[in-house]
Amino acid sequence: MPAYLNSDALWRNNIGSLMAILILGGMLVQPICSYLSARFNKTLLQALISALGLLAAIGIVLVKSVLGLSLCLFALGAAAFALYPIAICQACYKASATSIVAITELMLLSYSLGSIIGPLFAGLGTQSSQALPMYLAAIFVTTSVYMLLVASKSGTLPEPV
Repeated sequence: MPAYLNSDALWRNNIGSLMAILILGGMLVQPICSYLSARFNKTLLQALISALGLLAAIGIVLVKSVLGLSLCLFALGAAAFALYPIAICQACYKASATSIVAITELMLLSYSLGSIIGPLFAGLGTQSSQALPMYLAAIFVTTSVYMLLVASKSGTLPEPV
């Protein structure tokens, strides 16, 4: 993200502040995630958070002001940092106490591999100046659609009125 921000002259002078805002979004969402995760269906919650990340990634491409970019980065940080704890909570739901450590270890390994492989795939993308936000948008839309499909298959989507 810092390299992406540095590539645009509009954001170059504010990289440190913008990165702090992204991380702040991730930090401030944690208590909200705990609250929502205990009260809502985790599959739907992941779909909604992924949709927020999708909107933020698209917004990063479209905004032309530091304030607009700050809001998009805050939302992107919130979405990116919220998915992992909710996924852990969902994976451990109804799991026996003896398998929780194994489940969290496997998810941490998957997360770590994704953190390594993801940027490599992002680098293989087009050399467009918008490659990073579009990569993030693709990841978020895929996650959101998958979670909605899982929710519809398990019958956890609300019935239409």
